[in-house]
Amino acid sequence: MIKIHLIHEKTTIILPVTPESYNISSSQNHQTVNVIALGDLNLMGNKGLRELSFSSFFPFSKVHGGYTAQDTFKNPFTLCKTIQSWKDRKKIVRVVITGTNINTEFLIKDFSYSQSDGSGDVYYSLAFCEYVRPKVTIKTGTVVSLAKNRSTKKTKTETYKVKKGDTLKSIAKAKLGSSAKFKELAKLNKISSPYKLKVGQVIKIK
Repeated sequence: MIKIHLIHEKTTIILPVTPESYNISSSQNHQTVNVIALGDLNLMGNKGLRELSFSSFFPFSKVHGGYTAQDTFKNPFTLCKTIQSWKDRKKIVRVVITGTNINTEFLIKDFSYSQSDGSGDVYYSLAFCEYVRPKVTIKTGTVVSLAKNRSTKKTKTETYKVKKGDTLKSIAKAKLGSSAKFKELAKLNKISSPYKLKVGQVIKIK
């Protein structure tokens, strides 16, 4: 017996009454262009997304018209509420139709339901559009190469050799543009007495 399963994460709905029929369609996105002197040409396009649709009803009671609804019985409006929630929240639903090749992820495109008699049964129509997960390709070699370049990159160090008459203030003004930055040089070079420099002493600028 064919069964239709609607699955989202840990929730599975097995339709209690299998639809009499279902329809699945797919398109091929060909394009027609007009070329001067050649007329219309058909450009081959890529495969379009498949669409699936069917209609049935959720019985109000487990025993209906001489047959028993499949599997665990649930109130029809509980099922409607779950499906409506999946649709409104844009959830991915896997549809499995046993005995066929349909085992595919879909988004719910349309869901409608109604009551037309006094039985309490809820009649519904469902339409799905195939969902294809985007594929992202990461080139491992490129990533590793970039990481390696960042880790091995060296910062060029600028130094200055102290001459007679130099002070940290004069060096800061000449190399950093302001004599007030002499404290930065003192801190960088761990100089405890910034006013005492030795000729030939090497000072790090940055």
